[in-house]
Amino acid sequence: MIEPCRPSETFINIDELIDRYQEMLNRQITLAYETGQMDSDTYKRFVVIECDAVSLDAVYDHFDQLFHKLADYHRERLRERIFKGAEFIDSLDRSDPRRPAALNKYDALCERLRQSEK
Repeated sequence: MIEPCRPSETFINIDELIDRYQEMLNRQITLAYETGQMDSDTYKRFVVIECDAVSLDAVYDHFDQLFHKLADYHRERLRERIFKGAEFIDSLDRSDPRRPAALNKYDALCERLRQSEK
């Protein structure tokens, strides 16, 4: 039986599969870079990685690892934002009018991190 995410070899060749996954990865990292969610060094590191796999399973494994690394990178950046937010909130007086908005943003970031770890 063929898995839904894995087309059989009769329907797609390895080069086409690599191109499709590479296009998806490039869209993700380009968008992250253009929106400031990724620094230029990380962007460059992702861009230069090439897939030289010769089997479908090796292609899937290669891109699975890359997409996990990308997700880990984004989670780490989110953790950094949460820590900075906590420091900012701690620096505010309880009566500071910015405190409620900062707390809401902090809570939203924490929820986003929880959702990303599921």
